Amino acid sequence: MKVTDSHECRSCHAFESMDATEQTKFSRKKHAKAELEGKTCIDCHRGIAHEMPTEPCE
Repeated sequence: MKVTDSHECRSCHAFESMDATEQTKFSRKKHAKAELEGKTCIDCHRGIAHEMPTEPCE
């Protein structure tokens, strides 16, 4: 997902489509910083939306 810039996540959760007024102050600040730094969803949300694999990927 990192290689694809979290394309699967961003199809629904693009920075541009997020409603900052629905987020906590903490989340607004973190999302703004992540956008400026060019971070992808997986940089911060790894293992949150989907369970982590039990075996390492090969």
